[in-house]
Amino acid sequence: MREESFGILTEDDIYLDCILVLPDGLQDEDVVSVRVWVPRYPLTKTSLITCARQEVEAFGQQNQTAHLVFDLRGTGESEGSFRNQEYEEDLKGILLWAEERFGETKVTFMGLPLSDNSQVSLLPLRPGVVMETYRFPTVGIDPPRLIYMSRYGNFGPRDEKMCMALQAAGYEVYGMDPFRYLLHASASQPLTAETASADLQMFMQFLDRPPLIMAQPVSAGLAMFWAAASESVRGVLGMGRFQAGLKPPHIFDQAQKQGFQLQHIVGRIAPRPVVVIGPTNSDGDEAGSLYSFLGEPRRLERTQLLSSDYLLSLLHWLEEKRPL
Repeated sequence: MREESFGILTEDDIYLDCILVLPDGLQDEDVVSVRVWVPRYPLTKTSLITCARQEVEAFGQQNQTAHLVFDLRGTGESEGSFRNQEYEEDLKGILLWAEERFGETKVTFMGLPLSDNSQVSLLPLRPGVVMETYRFPTVGIDPPRLIYMSRYGNFGPRDEKMCMALQAAGYEVYGMDPFRYLLHASASQPLTAETASADLQMFMQFLDRPPLIMAQPVSAGLAMFWAAASESVRGVLGMGRFQAGLKPPHIFDQAQKQGFQLQHIVGRIAPRPVVVIGPTNSDGDEAGSLYSFLGEPRRLERTQLLSSDYLLSLLHWLEEKRPL
C-alpha cells in the first residue's frame, strides 16, 4: 500500500488537500475505479483515512481501486473560508481530476459533505475507535430515539430525505453509515461479537434512551445482531440483505463466525418486535428464512416500494408491539 499527498485545484481556484491511497504497484492506467470518501462538514480527512487504508490493505495487490480522502474547502489543510460552503464545486473538481489522471474510470462519492438538518458527531467508543453519527433533532419532550443505518459506504441524499421524514414524524434520529464505524472498529484487529456488543453499549450511553433501529439492505445484518446483543434495542426494522453485512473477512473475526450467524442469535430478540422486509419474489428468499428463526411479535413484508409513509407505518407497528 502506498499513499500520495497532493492538491486538487477546483474550477473556482480553491486548493483541496488530498491523500490518495492505493495498492503498491498499481499503475494509473490499471485503475478501474476511484472511491472518494466525502467528509461531513466540519470533519476532515483524518476522520476517513482509516477507512481508506483498511479497504486498500484488505484487498491486496490485485485490487484495482484507488481511495481518495480530502479536506473540504475551508477545513483542515484546504484553502478557503469556512463561510464558503460550495462543496459541490469540490466534488466537481475531484471528478475532473480523476478523469484527467485515470481516464474513463468509475468514480464513486461516498457520503454527503453537508446537511442543514443534522448535527455530525464523532462518538468515542474505545481507544482509536469512533462512530460517526448524524443527529436529526426534533421538538417535543423526550422524543423516541431511532437509529437509521444506510447501506454500507454511502449515506446519500435518499437517506437524508428519509431521516428528515422520520424527524418530521417526531423521532429523534441518529443516522449513520455503519461501514465507517466497522472499518474503524476493526482497524487494529478483527471485530469479535463481544467487542461489537460492547461498542453498541457505549453508543447507547450517548442516546440516553433505548432506541428502535431501521436499517437498509446489508446494514440490516448489523441491526439484527445489535438487537440480539442488547435488550436496550426496543425493536428493529431490517430490509433486504442481512447476513452479507456480517461477512467481510477484513472486518469480522473469522474464528468467531458463529457469533455473527443470524439464524443462531435472532431468536434472542423476542419479546421485542421485529419487521423483516424482503423482495416480492420469495424464491430462495433470505428474509423469509430469517423470519422463521424469529420469535413473536414478528412481521414479514414483501415489497419493492419503500416509501417513507410505508416505513413509518411499520415503525408504528413496532411501537405498538414493544414490551411495556
